[in-house]
Amino acid sequence: MRKFLCFILSICLFISCSGKENAGKTLKLGTGNSGGNYYSYGLALDKLVRQKTEYGIVAVTTGGSAANIRLISKGFLDIALAQSNLLTGTNQDGFHVVTGLYNESCHIVVPANSDIKEVKDLKGKRISLGELESGVRKNAIDILEAANVRMSEITEIPLSFTDSDAALAAGNIDAFFLTASVPVLSVTNVANDMDIRIISLSEEICDRIIETNPVYTKSTIPAGSYRGQNADVPTIAVTAVLIASDKLAPGAEETLLKILNENNLALQQVSFGKVVEDEKPSGIFKIHINMFLTMAMAVGVLYLGTFMRRKINFLERFCIPSPVVGGLVFAIFSCILYSAGIAEFVFDETLRNVCMVLFFTSVGFQANFKVLKSGGKALVVFLVLIFFLIVAQNLLALSLAKVMGLSPFIGLCTGSIPMVGGHGTAGAFGMVLEDLGLDSAITLCTAAATFGLIMGSLMGGPLGGHLIKKHDLLKTAVVQDESIQEEEEIGHNKTLSLYVLAAYQLMIAMGLGTIISYLLSKSGLTFPAYIGAMIVAAIMRNCGEFSGKFSIHMDEINNLGSICLSLFLSIAMMTLKLWQLAELALPLFVMLMGQTVLMFVFAYFIIFNAMGRDYDAAILTAGACGFGMGATPNAMVNMQVLTDKYVPSVKAYLLVPIVGGMLVDFINSLVLTFFINVV
Repeated sequence: MRKFLCFILSICLFISCSGKENAGKTLKLGTGNSGGNYYSYGLALDKLVRQKTEYGIVAVTTGGSAANIRLISKGFLDIALAQSNLLTGTNQDGFHVVTGLYNESCHIVVPANSDIKEVKDLKGKRISLGELESGVRKNAIDILEAANVRMSEITEIPLSFTDSDAALAAGNIDAFFLTASVPVLSVTNVANDMDIRIISLSEEICDRIIETNPVYTKSTIPAGSYRGQNADVPTIAVTAVLIASDKLAPGAEETLLKILNENNLALQQVSFGKVVEDEKPSGIFKIHINMFLTMAMAVGVLYLGTFMRRKINFLERFCIPSPVVGGLVFAIFSCILYSAGIAEFVFDETLRNVCMVLFFTSVGFQANFKVLKSGGKALVVFLVLIFFLIVAQNLLALSLAKVMGLSPFIGLCTGSIPMVGGHGTAGAFGMVLEDLGLDSAITLCTAAATFGLIMGSLMGGPLGGHLIKKHDLLKTAVVQDESIQEEEEIGHNKTLSLYVLAAYQLMIAMGLGTIISYLLSKSGLTFPAYIGAMIVAAIMRNCGEFSGKFSIHMDEINNLGSICLSLFLSIAMMTLKLWQLAELALPLFVMLMGQTVLMFVFAYFIIFNAMGRDYDAAILTAGACGFGMGATPNAMVNMQVLTDKYVPSVKAYLLVPIVGGMLVDFINSLVLTFFINVV
């Protein structure tokens, strides 16, 4: 959904920004990822410019050179850093080159014990070529082509500088490309965490690249640039240049050019010769947990949560899910280690995503069209309620920000971006807010999303359980119609063979679902990974029911799905970085508590009453707390803890995945576009 969100906001921002001259004294500088040299150079330039002139610079984190060229041509940036090789043949306009700055050397980083000795050995490997709109990716493609390595012969994983070094250390990738002035902070960090090598480029490869692309030059990464690098590494380099919008005030450009002519070497020494103050490494020992150990720890967290629920009465009474209980305990322990400067856990979360897709595939199998048709009106009502919740979250966020004298953009960092949107929308819209000049917007949105994840999980189960008991709603529960469900296995003893067949059906739906997801991605939207599998599962369920040619083993599928949901949430909760919340200022904490109160009031008084004041309404209320302040999986586990204690709710299990998983992000993006455009 990120591309879609950014596309909508780009249209909105283009309308609001086009035609405006640079009237202020603060210039927006497009840099790159926060772990790269563009960003550290931007921070150093800002400090120097503020000392010597009346201007200031906001270093905006972006996807890299290609993104900077696109953003400056649309009027979102005043100045930007970019690789010179990307300026030739570009169809973007509205900017010009101010000056060249320094050379950037291409790095290919691998573990020291890797069997990758030269570029051709990258065939069949998992490689980060940089972010999709970065100059690094263009450099990587040029190098691979010169070495006769086709893109189809590698597995490309687009990651930022910071994410690349973490992925290499965790064993999730085999190598990563990076282009920057030596030394590079992210390479320095990964070299301090593990033994690495920098792959050399042969004379033949360098000559081929330069012959095809004359903007490249031969370069050398000097011995000793990184820990364990004992020899010079031959490579190629490009020139980093400063570009400026054609609408930039001439006085501002002249001032910048004078500063750069007098201080460029000093800026490079400050930015690259030593670690920038804002980006200094913590020195904390990193404990890398592979995906198998991560899963084993998730099971341990589940056992811990189950044990604590049995021993602590209020946890059981208020229906706090076991994964939330155990996961929070571990997250607090992890936070203590981090805050004390002792250690930080770095998890391989691959199996978390597998569990998520498996669970939602099992949910797709529950989409019985006969039942769905009977609940059509309820779907519309529930969707309208969530729309008003989104609007209310943003109105509250803006109102509290105004009362406390904060920027409205800071207010939006606690509105529906992190609440209904969760961590995915926090990353997408946080980037756009940073483009608008709000420093650390992504961090603020992510921290708020983490807060919402916790509060939504803690609130949903107890609230639903209270409603069921207070109004004696169990008597209103609708028992599933066996003639509709056609569960052939009901009343039979569960055997291993039925679980095997159920597992096969889940795998078939997941596999075919990737094709559906691929076709959906061609629309220009980025859907959740599980949507294709859910669609295929629903088709399989209803084809089996209407044709009578095969049976879907729903009992076993539901059980397997429940296991996967618990494991998913265990991993999600124990990998929370609670120290991000400690970095929130008191006003932000007040605004987040305001969102918590709003969610409680809206769920208790509006959703429950509008959805019928029955058992299904109580389960829906618990689910709404989950994705209204976090994510759809949290909604599902909130509902599961109640249905496990009482009876299933087909209506809730159909409505929440459809609204929370397929429709809410689309509606949220439109509402957010409106609010960002008018504040």
